Amino acid sequence: MTRAGRKTDAATTLLMVLLILTAAKLLLERLLALMLPHDLHQNTRLLLSMAQEALLIGLPALLMRRGRSARTGTMRLSIGLLLCAAVLGLAMRALVTPLTQLWGKFLSAPERQIAAADSADEWYLQLLALAVLPAVLEEALFRGVVLQTLLDSGSRFGAWLLTTLFFSLLHGNLAALPAHLLFGGALTLAEMRTGNLLVPMVMHAVYNASALFWRGMSAWWLIFCGAAVLALGIWALMTLPRTAKMRMKRGHIMLSAAILLLMAVQYLLG
Repeated sequence: MTRAGRKTDAATTLLMVLLILTAAKLLLERLLALMLPHDLHQNTRLLLSMAQEALLIGLPALLMRRGRSARTGTMRLSIGLLLCAAVLGLAMRALVTPLTQLWGKFLSAPERQIAAADSADEWYLQLLALAVLPAVLEEALFRGVVLQTLLDSGSRFGAWLLTTLFFSLLHGNLAALPAHLLFGGALTLAEMRTGNLLVPMVMHAVYNASALFWRGMSAWWLIFCGAAVLALGIWALMTLPRTAKMRMKRGHIMLSAAILLLMAVQYLLG
């Protein structure tokens, strides 16, 4: 089998797995909603969420792990780079917070909030379940597997767009959808620009963790952070290395459309 054939097979396998994963997530969440009591303790829900994350996100990421695509950028890992990632995570939180609030008012459905922790142990559990574990597992799957496979099988823009859409829609949270789309796009771009999975992992972890103690920022700070993120995004796009153009196969497009439609079902059912 030729190298191109192996790449096509890898992309087809990936998309089939994502289709099955989406269906399994949809079914599992419906079953849990029917079986679990509405007054279930928050800590128990967090533990169940961690188990679901490990099963549906971590396991596929582990089984399908692969090397970095040659079509990503290359930046040497450094403390400065990770600090920049952390700052970008905070800046993105500042940028999407007012957007999420406006979107929630438009939907008359505010974003789901986590109750404040009553103890240090509960806070650590929230940090692990809501920030650290999702950052590691979701980045391993979406930026470590999905993006790399799609980059080797189609256009760079198509890989960026589909990775962002898959990541955002799989969350199934309509109130936070604009935030997931913006932040997912930034995470994908960060991986494409740096070629280092630790960068989006740190961005993701800091972004999620900041929600546990976020108290808002002044309008001027929001404008500053938004402008900084926009400028960095434009810079990253303009400095991406040029590579040979590739087109996505028709079969991959059809599979991707089926995945996105199935992901949309959870919003209709929710």
